[in-house]
Amino acid sequence: RSAQPLTAISHTWAVKIIEDGGKALDMVIGLLPKLSDAQVAKMEGGGAWIGTSVLGGWGMNGGGAVIIDNNNGKLQCPGFPFAKGDIVVCDLNFAARTLTFSCGDRKA
Repeated sequence: RSAQPLTAISHTWAVKIIEDGGKALDMVIGLLPKLSDAQVAKMEGGGAWIGTSVLGGWGMNGGGAVIIDNNNGKLQCPGFPFAKGDIVVCDLNFAARTLTFSCGDRKA
């Protein structure tokens, strides 16, 4: 969870996969809309998993499926798999309304 909002100036973040528990397919990296205080409390308390299917947003799972969910249906497009040791960089382009994932020479 980000401590500051994304802006046109601050639009890139990275995630290093330290441990995937052997289940990288279950991990999703991406962007969700801002959570309400109640959603944050529920998630931080360990009582809920919140993902793109609940709130809408963009995500890519460890198997390489990119999921775009606008709460009206999902669109999947090719991504790339990631696992322990990878650093996945995410870049949100506000003008183009796109989110790009990259890791080394892999890009989605």
